[in-house]
Amino acid sequence: MLVCLDLEAAAAELAAGLLPCPSCRAGRLASWGHGREREVRLRDGRTARLEPPRGRCGSCRRTHLLLSAWCAPRRRHGLEVIGTAAGLAVKGNGHRKIAAALGVPDGTVRGWLRRLRANAGQLEDRVRGEMRALQMHAPVRVAGTPLGDALNVLAAAADCAMDRLRLGPEMTWPLIGRLGLARALMPARAG
Repeated sequence: MLVCLDLEAAAAELAAGLLPCPSCRAGRLASWGHGREREVRLRDGRTARLEPPRGRCGSCRRTHLLLSAWCAPRRRHGLEVIGTAAGLAVKGNGHRKIAAALGVPDGTVRGWLRRLRANAGQLEDRVRGEMRALQMHAPVRVAGTPLGDALNVLAAAADCAMDRLRLGPEMTWPLIGRLGLARALMPARAG
């Protein structure tokens, strides 16, 4: 799965055969249809319909979906909703209260928070690595919990990148997803 900050540009690169394979790094991806169409719930009851482009490597033959960074892989809610839930949890709200505030089932919020808490250390490490690679330096507040610390590092990195790249506020959630929140939400693989 390729999490793309600009899905249209990535789809154009896929169509032109310019995307390198993330699995083998030797081949290039060629268009290979689309993933299953799905509906993603956003804040305030809005929804978006997605049919993500799929590419197949000419060398290793693996397929990869291109997914917009504002969308969490294998989740029915966008990062705007899930990130808001995580922020409310760090402030001390329980999953039931968060679920009621966002209009999402209790079990769904509980699942998001479990996954994020389980991956908080990896998320923080990934974001700090991105910051080093991009030579970004930003002050980070210590929250005192692994999830809080990871979200604070993520927010600092996003703010720094938004300033450096001169991105508008509409790019906040895609950037947060691209920096690592989307991958931190991926469900554990069975088996």
